[in-house]
Amino acid sequence: MKPVSEAKKTSNNSQGAKDKQTSSGCRVTRSGRQVKEAQLQEDDTDSHDSYESTEDELYRPPKVVGDNLYSSESDSDSGKGKRSRKRDSRSEVREKQKPPKKRLADKEIDTDDSNYEGSEDEESSESDLEDSDAASDADSWHSEDSDKVLESDEEAPAVFPQFNEKTKFGELKFEVSMVFKSKSEFMQATRDYTIQWGRNIFFSKNDKVRVRAVCKSEDCPWVVYCACNKQDGSWQIKTLVDNHTCPRRRKNRAATQTWTLSKLVPKLRKHPTMKHREVYDWFVRKCNVYLNSTCITRALKAARKIVEGDEIAQYGLVWDYANELLTSNPGSTVQVSVIPMPESPPLFDRFYVCLDACKRGFKAGCRPLIGLDGAFLKTLHGGQILTACGQDANNHILVIAYAIVSVENKDNWKWFLELLHNDLGDYRENK
Repeated sequence: MKPVSEAKKTSNNSQGAKDKQTSSGCRVTRSGRQVKEAQLQEDDTDSHDSYESTEDELYRPPKVVGDNLYSSESDSDSGKGKRSRKRDSRSEVREKQKPPKKRLADKEIDTDDSNYEGSEDEESSESDLEDSDAASDADSWHSEDSDKVLESDEEAPAVFPQFNEKTKFGELKFEVSMVFKSKSEFMQATRDYTIQWGRNIFFSKNDKVRVRAVCKSEDCPWVVYCACNKQDGSWQIKTLVDNHTCPRRRKNRAATQTWTLSKLVPKLRKHPTMKHREVYDWFVRKCNVYLNSTCITRALKAARKIVEGDEIAQYGLVWDYANELLTSNPGSTVQVSVIPMPESPPLFDRFYVCLDACKRGFKAGCRPLIGLDGAFLKTLHGGQILTACGQDANNHILVIAYAIVSVENKDNWKWFLELLHNDLGDYRENK
């Protein structure tokens, strides 16, 4: 161990070295070199502000005090106090430099900076809350519907134009991708479309999966191509060149009997008494097409069969008709005569009808005179109708009875008069 005297000496030496270092401003390193240290000048804001004028104070940018992680609350409070003092001094200088009129106008308006800053903070906080709420709502929506989005990755199906079969003649239009329910609907629409524009076409391709129609004129580019959709069985137009270079024609081979019948049946339902010439004029006026006489005759006959019913099938309903007459007119006389056939249903022969109201009306108020007459039936099977008529006090004709027979002969007249005599009774009783 060192003695006490030596320890004192070493402490005195170190103290002297420190005094030398502080006096000369140099520091001695381990290697023995002396390094001169630069003296730090303290930032004196008061002295710095003393030599600056008030005008420089206005335009000098404020000092930004950085955030110190290790600073205490007292330092932050002192920094705020300094900034408030500087702000107050600047506002006083600005007020002095303003003209008196503007100064008075500003006094009327409350411009408290502290309140303004507080309102801005409140608005910013409210906007942040709204943004956070909107973000949360968006997240919640995404969380609810995210599964649906992931499940349906396929695109929405395309919507194609549908053909309307109720479109009036003359307003029909074709479009690419137009969908038809069946092949027959497409072919019928194509006929209507070509007749509407007065052009002759033919189907160059016609099978189970495709149909192609082209114009008969060699130089005309018009063409329509329709193919079958295997998924739902519908037919869709794939190609359409809707440009005719050929002239319009009044006579069209596309106006077949089937097409004529389809247009004539609705017209005949409204006007059941249409004649041959009226049908011809109607097609020229409505469809702008000329039809030959044979086509109109056959179409008119077929249309009447559809509208009025099949005459052959109606003969099978004679028994039903007789029972209905007896049910709705009690006391009437209805008789059906047939020809029996051994290996087939019986054939119709004669039919007699005398309604109860007609019998009683003739006996009560008609003159004691009966008129007999026969006429031909212009139907598919022909025949004749026999009638017995009377005359009332107003000279009006009253039908007493009638019968349908195959031919007007003595046998049929005898059969008809015997049935009439049974219904009216002896003429001597009704004088």
